[in-house]
Amino acid sequence: MSKLEYIKTAEDIKREKRDLRDNQTVKFVKFQEAFKFNVGDIVIMQYKWSDGSWKTKKTFGATEVPVKFMYVFENEVGIGYIKQLKVNGTGFTTLTTCVADIDPTTTRLILDPDLVDHLLLSDGDEEFDYSRAHSERMAFRKEAVEKNKKLLLDLSTPEARVKWFYSLKKGDVIWAGLDWDSIVNDPQEVVDIKDFNIQQISDAAIKTIKGTQEARLIQVYRHVILKGKSGWHREYNIMDVPTLKVLRSKPWPLKESNSL
Repeated sequence: MSKLEYIKTAEDIKREKRDLRDNQTVKFVKFQEAFKFNVGDIVIMQYKWSDGSWKTKKTFGATEVPVKFMYVFENEVGIGYIKQLKVNGTGFTTLTTCVADIDPTTTRLILDPDLVDHLLLSDGDEEFDYSRAHSERMAFRKEAVEKNKKLLLDLSTPEARVKWFYSLKKGDVIWAGLDWDSIVNDPQEVVDIKDFNIQQISDAAIKTIKGTQEARLIQVYRHVILKGKSGWHREYNIMDVPTLKVLRSKPWPLKESNSL
């Protein structure tokens, strides 16, 4: 054996730290045990946010359910592969991912909480239905939408639209929008009201309302400024009302509060 002894230099130490931070292979080897599951396990993917918390990857769409994967096989050196599952329970999507390609400093895999609950609560003979949670969420949402439909204001006539719009005052909180998600999840507060004499408004605004049924019912041209939870301000006039769904009271939530 050589008697030579190598002592790491300051540059070596920097290189070592840089590889631990940036080299995908080195990072995976360091965290590889966290990506080891049993073939057939259902897992979910989470992303690390700037505040250190982990957020579950979810599908786009109305229900926003967690995206689920199956740990489907391992290669000859024991590195696993995951395949995304269809939310409706009919099988796999086309996406297959090698876990060694996942950056462990920003992304992690954990056992599906629904699978964990099933393992803890079932008698061991019942097969896990990974799509059940999706079906339950869809059923919950459908029931909530039906309940919220019963809370809709009847704004089918110009008289009703004018009466509601011109009754708004600063400080009022309303549930209104173009779709159920925006209505339920983004209540809006009336933060300002601006009234204009017809002579004060632009020719374009006059042309907008001229000849409408609402025009004969109003004495002033009104803008109502609303602020949602996001902080964005929205400005509406009477001509915007026919496009809105408006509820008379706080809506039913579209998903259970303990959903991922």
